[in-house]
Amino acid sequence: MNFLRDWLVGVVAAALLTAVCEAMMPKSTVKKVGRLTAGLILTLAMLGPLVQLRIEDFSDALTRYRAEIGSYGETISEENRRLMRVIIEERSAAYVEERASAMGLSCTVTVTCRDGGEDYPYPYRAEVAGDLTDEEWKTVRTILETELAVPAERVTRREESP
Repeated sequence: MNFLRDWLVGVVAAALLTAVCEAMMPKSTVKKVGRLTAGLILTLAMLGPLVQLRIEDFSDALTRYRAEIGSYGETISEENRRLMRVIIEERSAAYVEERASAMGLSCTVTVTCRDGGEDYPYPYRAEVAGDLTDEEWKTVRTILETELAVPAERVTRREESP
């Protein structure tokens, strides 16, 4: 912030100095030369920080900026992964419930995903709740196995009590 303050003070001081000098000049060719000189001084005051800029300072500032953005990027990425996991769980459960309903079965399915590392989260475990016969239970479990790739040993059954 000191850099910006110092730069603004320099530009304002140069502008005031040139305005005072211009006001004191007589109306002649001298005034035209004075305006040109004042414009050059004001331009130098505005571009002065660029002359003082060192490549190392710029490189350090860019590295700090990238590190800061990187930490935000990781936070955003984690949040996106969490949301993706929730969406996959909800849509997978809804899909199985719709398939079962189309077969005349009434059940509630809860799908739990596991993080796939660099890949998307994938359905890992499922719980089926409902008053299903053994044959209906096998049908729902088969849907989970074949269409969501959830092995039978990770599908649990929970019977609803009235």
